Amino acid sequence: MKLAARERRPVHGHEQRAPEVERPGRVVRPFIGADAGAERLSAGVVTFPPRGDSIPHTHSVEEEVLYVVSGRGALVCDREPLALEPGSFVFIPPGVEHFVRNDGDEPIRFFYAFSPPVVIGTW
Repeated sequence: MKLAARERRPVHGHEQRAPEVERPGRVVRPFIGADAGAERLSAGVVTFPPRGDSIPHTHSVEEEVLYVVSGRGALVCDREPLALEPGSFVFIPPGVEHFVRNDGDEPIRFFYAFSPPVVIGTW
């Protein structure tokens, strides 16, 4: 859904209707971003399979928040593992190297938010 830059209206949806974007080691379902008219935020759900790690990476200007919806594992930030379980959240400032470690037997699902928005494929 593409909105004109000046058009302002709420965006309503459901996770099941959000596009599913396959990325290495994860599946992303973006809810909101620049294509829906958001100028300062992107958000959605990302799922990591059991027994897998994502690739260590940093964001140069984006702040990131992760909230654990389901599953258990760790977010490794600057080589320090932070234990994650449902209800856990993490704020990741720009420049902090991080990656997800799913050492459980079930997928780990996060609600994510970035500001400014990121483009899927750059993380």
